[in-house]
Amino acid sequence: MTNFKKFVIAGSVWIALGIILPPDLIGINYVVGAIVVLGTLAKNVKHLHQDVRPVAKLIVLAGALSLSGVILRVIHGAMIGVEFPFPSPADALTLLTYPVFIFAIIRIV
Repeated sequence: MTNFKKFVIAGSVWIALGIILPPDLIGINYVVGAIVVLGTLAKNVKHLHQDVRPVAKLIVLAGALSLSGVILRVIHGAMIGVEFPFPSPADALTLLTYPVFIFAIIRIV
């Protein structure tokens, strides 16, 4: 079985779990799955063609920033007793995702 097929199967299981898990566990499923996906992508960037590698690294960075923002928002919310605090210091990481992703697109064009 190829790595791609394994990735598709694991992703399908991740999505299925997100559908059937109780609401209290969906967030944990999302974070764990996102960490696995980002780790897999970061690990495999080195196998890409040298022209594509910098763009792939930027996309992984954007994903990591976005995920970090989600995690920081949950931590901040737990600290202040609010489920979804807005505004939050996490917004800085989340907003930083956009220029990084746009820069990756510009690198492609």
